[in-house]
Amino acid sequence: MFELADIVVDSCAPLVDASVPLKNHYDKVGPVSTMAFITLVWMTVTTVAEILADRGVKLYIHPSHNVPGDTTAHQRLDACIDEYKKRVAGI
Repeated sequence: MFELADIVVDSCAPLVDASVPLKNHYDKVGPVSTMAFITLVWMTVTTVAEILADRGVKLYIHPSHNVPGDTTAHQRLDACIDEYKKRVAGI
């Protein structure tokens, strides 16, 4: 992989991509690569968001609608969608 990419991130998932041995079976079950990959992706996304926010960049974040008492989630979502439409209009 290092011959192809500038940065290589090791997820530390086992090569066999399984974590649970079973009695009387050679192969393991319980793949962990998906969890490792998703964790790495979201860690990257949140780190970039923190850096951009520290630089004063306006971030359009898809809000959760499950926060009790939050009466502005729909307005924030509309703002996200409007910005998205502007950015993809010429594509």
